[in-house]
Amino acid sequence: MRYITLKTVFFKKIKSEFSSVLRLALPLVISEVIYALSGFIATFIIAHLGKEELAANILVWEVFIAVTIFFTGILFSISIMVSQSFGAMDDRGISECFKQGFIMSVIFAPFMMLGIWFAPVVLSWFKLAPEVIVLATPFLKSLIWAMLPLNMVIVAEQFLVGINRARVVTLMSALLVAIQILLFYGFVNGKFGMPKLGLCGIAWGLSLSYAIVTLVIYSYIYLSKYTKKYKLFNNFLVVNKKFLLELLRVGLPLGFLLGSEISLFAVIAIMFGFFGSTVLAAYQIANQYIMLALAFIVAFAQTTTIRIGVEVGVGQTNNLNLVMLTSMGIAFCFMMFFSIFYVCFPSLIVGMEIDLHDCKLQDLIENAKEFLSISGGIILVYCLRLIGLGALRGIKDTKFAMLVSIVCAWVLILPVSYFMGFKLGLGGAGILWGIFVGTFISGMIFIARFYSLINRIDVLSIVTKAGLL
Repeated sequence: MRYITLKTVFFKKIKSEFSSVLRLALPLVISEVIYALSGFIATFIIAHLGKEELAANILVWEVFIAVTIFFTGILFSISIMVSQSFGAMDDRGISECFKQGFIMSVIFAPFMMLGIWFAPVVLSWFKLAPEVIVLATPFLKSLIWAMLPLNMVIVAEQFLVGINRARVVTLMSALLVAIQILLFYGFVNGKFGMPKLGLCGIAWGLSLSYAIVTLVIYSYIYLSKYTKKYKLFNNFLVVNKKFLLELLRVGLPLGFLLGSEISLFAVIAIMFGFFGSTVLAAYQIANQYIMLALAFIVAFAQTTTIRIGVEVGVGQTNNLNLVMLTSMGIAFCFMMFFSIFYVCFPSLIVGMEIDLHDCKLQDLIENAKEFLSISGGIILVYCLRLIGLGALRGIKDTKFAMLVSIVCAWVLILPVSYFMGFKLGLGGAGILWGIFVGTFISGMIFIARFYSLINRIDVLSIVTKAGLL
């Protein structure tokens, strides 16, 4: 009888956690997919202007990501600390995380603006087509006005996710992209009474859309019954050194981690380029489908972070293992769908991009199909790695995660990819297998680290507390 009772309780806990993970993850998945549409739509609108404009657009987006990723990575610490305070029912702690996160976003914006403003100078050092640089320069300088509202939106979204209001984030992302589509089309082509700005219309559309959504999302936070008790706007711009420094301590490793990974994939793309334009083009086809799957994994990784953060705040050490395993299981089920599709039906996928019957493209087709099949395995090990990383973030172990990520990227993935691709003569497939091996090893290290920590730390000691309001 006791066995049956324990078994019933165990399955009830699994069912409850399963529901909690899905309830938080699905809105985040939808948000990630919606945000991914923004860049796709911008590219589609720009494409008809000409190949130089299209090249400049791609170049600017790469610069935009490179400049912003470090600072936005730091701001992700907000959801970690908010979720822990939420679990601990520390309303003042939640309030301070939000306020200090907002202060950080304002401080970061000028540095991001300077990085974007001087990016054309750096680009001029490389042997890029002069006409592309000429088009990219005004685009970049127009883009600086998006930095502050971008940061403010991230702060609001991280706060809302941390208090389990992910559905609001989904609605705001849908509103943002809807506004962007309207503004992109209007400013680029001079429609709806807007000035015709060409390529720069993307920058002004981005800036204005973020400004509008900033007003909407902060109005919601100010007026919502769910947030009033936190008194978020009392003493709004007063610095709380304790919380500000803790946000930086947790967030800086995340910024460096993301910056390192972006740099790694830039080098990986260059390595593919050594095998010629055909192999590089095949990699670009496979890579966009890896990125599509990663949008789902990132959402589940953040869900893992938030759920573990809440349990840490409550002090439920026994539930941390269940949270991680449940998130991992659900994420793997999602990724298996993508993986099976990539491995079993690569021709169908490649056929959506190019004509399979074109005799001149057969080498490209065969490479793309091979790369897609390997990508089916890569997304599974990325699931292992990112869920493990999300679990470590939930207990604020971001410094270790940063060190392991950097070492695995530059001491493991890059050398192994080079050895398999160039020394063993496996070409682009060898580079992808190097990514597979390094990602798998880093994922196993993250999971082992998580289990090691939860068995020996006092979780309540890592929650930054402020007391009741």
